[in-house]
Amino acid sequence: MSALVRTLFERRVPHTLAIYAGASWAVIEFVAFAVDEFLLSPHLTRVVLVGLLLLLPTAFMLAWFHGKPGKDREEMPRTEKIGLPANLLLCAIVLWVLFGGKDLGAATRTVTVQTEDGEEIRITAVKSEFRKRTALFPLEPGAGLGEEETWTAYAVPLAIDYDLITDDFFLPIPTRTLSWGLQRRGYSDLLGAPLSLKREIAREVFAEYVAVGEIDRVEGRYRVTLAVHEAKDGSIAGQTVHEGSELLALVDEMSEAIRVALGIHGREGVEDLPVRQILTEDAAALEGFVKGMFAVELEQDVAGAIEHFTTATTLDPTFTTAYRELARWLRRRDRPEEALAAIEAAMVNLHRLPERARFQVRTEYYLQTGEADRAAAILEMWLELYPEDLNALDAKWRNQNLHGD
Repeated sequence: MSALVRTLFERRVPHTLAIYAGASWAVIEFVAFAVDEFLLSPHLTRVVLVGLLLLLPTAFMLAWFHGKPGKDREEMPRTEKIGLPANLLLCAIVLWVLFGGKDLGAATRTVTVQTEDGEEIRITAVKSEFRKRTALFPLEPGAGLGEEETWTAYAVPLAIDYDLITDDFFLPIPTRTLSWGLQRRGYSDLLGAPLSLKREIAREVFAEYVAVGEIDRVEGRYRVTLAVHEAKDGSIAGQTVHEGSELLALVDEMSEAIRVALGIHGREGVEDLPVRQILTEDAAALEGFVKGMFAVELEQDVAGAIEHFTTATTLDPTFTTAYRELARWLRRRDRPEEALAAIEAAMVNLHRLPERARFQVRTEYYLQTGEADRAAAILEMWLELYPEDLNALDAKWRNQNLHGD
């Protein structure tokens, strides 16, 4: 053994491999930087990592046959003649098998869409396969959380949804989409399901990640334990604890924690607004909005939902999303004049919402005003940019159902 070690050092194999490892790490870091900076395919980092590992035998052979001081032998050894091409061929085959079907180009695409006014515009959008599909489940209420505050368990994932859709790399699967899977398995209030079941439901809607946690009251402050799991195997992508007295301030912290867990990096041109600016500054208005959302989802109580949404918009006359929901359900109850007033109020305050969320309000507005062509144009643009957005698909379904299509 000592002779082998001595020979390795004479041929400078450890030195060469150390240099190779350092250079490989530098290359990987550079590629990772380029992926984040220029929005390239995240698969590129893995391609480089796997390729450099597979080429390790080549680095070893070059060191073994050429690392010894002095002049190299004139004829290349048979082992090297066969080994180097074989290693390169193996590397190419493995990379093809692992990444042959992956998109290794840009993570974005440029599309031409037509607005409801007929104007053609070019927009850069993230490709669907690079969006992080994440199932947002209600939090589990802790022992210290009073029954009157159970609504906060539903409020957190809803607020995270709105907070993170400013980033095109994030694709939320909202609680209302997951509710059917939970309810048909016996969880009528959507609470208490084990992680294994949540992962199963998440996979049914093709989510890659699951965001779960618990909310509690400790010494008058909220304490939230948040975890992001891989839907496939349950492994933890990130876990954090957040404490504070303001729920939406905690949501801002949780959104950032989820972004980190999913590997979504901040970049130029992406707004990171406090969620209270997107939803509402008024805690009581937020409570009314959340209770309205789940009055429909959990109890099919449309009248109760309308009452809650009315309370929310009365407390905060700029609460855009509450106006949108109020308009939607008033129209369902055949109260068109009230519905039109609500959606017009939402349009006045449209600037509060991220671009992706504005599609919902604009679609609802044109449906309320009877401008079917404009509604269809908005839906077409929305689905062109976000073909897997469940809100867009739901809106399209409602529009087609309205016209008997």
